[in-house]
Amino acid sequence: MRNTLIAALTLLATPVLAEWQLEGFEMPESTLYDAERNQIVVSNIVGNPMEADGQGYLSLVSPSGELLSQRWATGMDAPKGLAVLGDQIYVADLTKLHVVDADTGAVVQSVEVPGAKFLNDITASAEGVYVSDMLTHTIWHFHNGVLNVAVQSPDLNHPNGLLWRDGALLIGSWGPDMQADFSTSGPGDLLSWSPDTGTISKVAPAVGNIDGIVERGGALVISDWISGALWRLGADAELSKIAQYPAGLADIGATENEILIPHMLSGRVEAVAFD
Repeated sequence: MRNTLIAALTLLATPVLAEWQLEGFEMPESTLYDAERNQIVVSNIVGNPMEADGQGYLSLVSPSGELLSQRWATGMDAPKGLAVLGDQIYVADLTKLHVVDADTGAVVQSVEVPGAKFLNDITASAEGVYVSDMLTHTIWHFHNGVLNVAVQSPDLNHPNGLLWRDGALLIGSWGPDMQADFSTSGPGDLLSWSPDTGTISKVAPAVGNIDGIVERGGALVISDWISGALWRLGADAELSKIAQYPAGLADIGATENEILIPHMLSGRVEAVAFD
């Protein structure tokens, strides 16, 4: 079923023109632009995205698309979401949260997250980072070495993509009734959670199997892993499709003028212009 779906969506792909493309990655899941150091970090799952096999690593790329280091940070299992806070890169890796020196790529800390099953995305706030666990409907908060559950609810419907914005946490739901092949019985919603009130609200319904969320120019750009659609959600709450790619459109990142797109199933990362 899954292979048939991927093949069908590939035939429908109508991507936009890329500013640059770079191949040779091993299941790239997340792209992160570190503005302070003017570098792009790419997480490589390598093998089974649910297996703790020690094969995962991070790559380093220049903003112009030049590979700087294939295996910049190593010793991980299946690294996915990335966030930068100060001089540290935070990495979601199955059941662990890694802290990486943003200048050297050295892993300076690995925190075991109790009860975690599939840590996925990370976003940074002024006070630490938030991490989603897709299988347990949980969002964790890590600040000053302290790890706590921020919110846990079946209403999150397998939370994946995260973005901290204007004092609230945007959460991309993967969708209801997720199966072993990651298919769902319906599309996921874009949600918002307020740490002040503890309430979960719906920002945009039935978007898709949401993987990545970035903000540019007052609009949100959202990637749908299974359909391969790249969406724009404007300030008017209108959802419009920017481009259609093959399945495997993973956790997007952004520079000031480009969207960084990891194509997880083809081992490719590209940058497309975004006004």
